[in-house]
Amino acid sequence: MSMSVQPVSMSSVRPVSEVKAVPFKGESNSMEMMAQSGVEAPKKERHWFKAAASAIFPGLGQILDGRFGTGLKQMLGIAVLSLVAKGLAIFGVASKAKYGLFASMIASAVAGLGALGIYINSIRDAFRGGKKAV
Repeated sequence: MSMSVQPVSMSSVRPVSEVKAVPFKGESNSMEMMAQSGVEAPKKERHWFKAAASAIFPGLGQILDGRFGTGLKQMLGIAVLSLVAKGLAIFGVASKAKYGLFASMIASAVAGLGALGIYINSIRDAFRGGKKAV
């Protein structure tokens, strides 16, 4: 293996004053360097606050994030599935037939699990801010 040396012309070399510094993650003055280079500083996200808001009231985290349609869909989805689950459970308790009771209780459990799935997805989506997983 042989190595060769290539000549370099001095006209292609830039002076040190023209070279821009690249900030590292741990530098304290990285925001100043970003401002000087014209790059905007990232916004502070409140992921935990939005997730907690969705845990208290599903869909509220999405509304706080500016996604009103998504938040409204999640609120309505949980409300409808919860009402269906409760209605089926009441119907099952009131039914006299053996198989009607069993069928309505199974349907009620499925609707309740659907509402639980929307609830968990609402919290997760509010934390992530609507960004798709990479």
